[in-house]
Amino acid sequence: MKELSYSDAPRDWGICLQTDCPLAATCLRHRVAELCPTTVKRHVVVMPSARKGDECSAFVNPDPIVLAYGLKCTFTHVSKWHLEAMLPELKGYFGSHSTYYRYYNGQRALTPADQQRVAALLKKYGYKDAPKFDKTIETYDFTNK
Repeated sequence: MKELSYSDAPRDWGICLQTDCPLAATCLRHRVAELCPTTVKRHVVVMPSARKGDECSAFVNPDPIVLAYGLKCTFTHVSKWHLEAMLPELKGYFGSHSTYYRYYNGQRALTPADQQRVAALLKKYGYKDAPKFDKTIETYDFTNK
């Protein structure tokens, strides 16, 4: 896994500057803030009101996650009949026909929750093997704005 750097975080992703927070040592937002170069003059930040005592609504686990891209490999061994039954569920989960195809073609990343949803759907139709995606990458969870 590549070491975390400030440039990994999207510019519109809030960082946390609260050094007195009990969660600071274990929060990705604070880790990114610590890596912020002195040349940066502006950045989106998490407001102190996100923290209530020892809890924080903006906390993000600093452990790497695996993002998956593309569903073509996933459905290679799925029967045509099952796939036709699965498509309405997948399109409903992803929000629309066009959004589903963005995930299918690898234009959008499948989060771990999305991957679990696909695995559960395959299991529902009797497929026991874990889904194989077209590509996976290990990264940090910058999906929570």
